[in-house]
Amino acid sequence: MKRQGIFKRIARGLAISIAVLVVGAAFVFVLNRVAGLPDNSDRAYSELLRTDAGSRLGSGLEPLLAAHPGKTGLYELPRGLDAFAARVVLIREADHSIDTQYYMWHQDVVGRLLIHELIDAANRGVRVRLLVDDMYGSDGEDTWRAMDAHPNIEVRLFAPYSRKQPKVLQFLTRFHDVNARMHTKTLTADNIATVVGGRNIGDEYFGADTKLEFADNDVLAIGPPAAQVANVFNDYWNADYSYSVSRLASPAGPAQLSDLENLAASFQGREDVARYVNAVDNSSFA
Repeated sequence: MKRQGIFKRIARGLAISIAVLVVGAAFVFVLNRVAGLPDNSDRAYSELLRTDAGSRLGSGLEPLLAAHPGKTGLYELPRGLDAFAARVVLIREADHSIDTQYYMWHQDVVGRLLIHELIDAANRGVRVRLLVDDMYGSDGEDTWRAMDAHPNIEVRLFAPYSRKQPKVLQFLTRFHDVNARMHTKTLTADNIATVVGGRNIGDEYFGADTKLEFADNDVLAIGPPAAQVANVFNDYWNADYSYSVSRLASPAGPAQLSDLENLAASFQGREDVARYVNAVDNSSFA
């Protein structure tokens, strides 16, 4: 009799556990259907732009590449100011395309200055594609929406979170997806020169934060690696995990873009920003 009682209690416990699991699974299924991501299957496929028409970067670098066929040109960028200047130079010299992807892009001194440079490039006709991991993408969502409103800029977020569900809860309901983070960090101009390495975009990576500085490093590369980085970027850009920011949040319009441009222009006039505004002019590397 005692054994029968024990077996009954075990069976009852198993039945309750199974019921809880079934209800939990049904809850997760319904929650994902109600608060999941929008369909991304009709996203626009985007190719690398050909630079056969020539570019200033190409004109300057082709003689070096021709003199060293199949070789790689590398310039290490251990100093934060030089790493910042290298990115600015590539953005300003680009004539056709700028492709850039980062895990983090902060809305601070370095982040806003580079956003301003990208908008300037787009204003002169350069195609700008910006891919940001969505782990912190929502922190600058208004900026990404405004940039995406520019006819020559498209912003996509990688492995996005649903805007209808708390992030913490999504680690339980969508762990496989939200754990697929993008840690690649590159900026490539005209498919001929690239900055690649460990720096995210933020003051603490470029010596602009007086309290914190990371020891990440970058290199400026020309030759075969630039083409390889460009192709890898294109794979990320066209992946199922890459969502246009306008598909995840309400699209911005010309007014928001104009506000962002005005903010960037006024931001450059701040005294604490002057060191980085002048970095390109004052940098022997640049």
